[in-house]
Amino acid sequence: MMEKKAIFDRKFTVEVRNQKREELKANPNAEALSTVHAEIVKNHLMKAKMNLVPSDYSWTVFSDEPVHFGGEGSVPNMFAYFVTGMLLCETAQYVWNATELGLTDKIYKIETSIEGAFPLAPLFGLDDNRNPALTGMQFTAKIESDADPNEIEKLSKQAAARCPAHQSLTTRVPYTNRVILNGKKIAEFSD
Repeated sequence: MMEKKAIFDRKFTVEVRNQKREELKANPNAEALSTVHAEIVKNHLMKAKMNLVPSDYSWTVFSDEPVHFGGEGSVPNMFAYFVTGMLLCETAQYVWNATELGLTDKIYKIETSIEGAFPLAPLFGLDDNRNPALTGMQFTAKIESDADPNEIEKLSKQAAARCPAHQSLTTRVPYTNRVILNGKKIAEFSD
């Protein structure tokens, strides 16, 4: 019989969570700011530099369309990053909230998946009367645990409620587009 081993380490879950909670008590309006700067390298190949403020972390990623959409398929496309970001954000909430609910010693495995699709016709200008937004998202969490099912249900509901990505899709978020041409702002609009 294989021994079950928890997947969480107190140093990286409980201790970090408690430290952050104490910091936030002193600054309850603190925000995490993500900034991304992207440029088109060639055709559909794009380069983006992501920064996480207030930390000094930054990363560079590339995005390309699949061959059947005119790209070279060399790296994931932008929608794949979007959906992956959604999944990883909500999955991270399982870590934070398992810690809060005292479940870190009772969870042995968490696997998550997400699925979402959007209509292609509006994307290619064939139906401007149709919204190109996602037609739905389905997040699935498969968990191995000795915890009571009610505890796991509470964990999943709390993770969804506290996930910035989940809440950004389920709550209207102000979104503004600003267009700068040759150094001069020529347009700014919101939906």
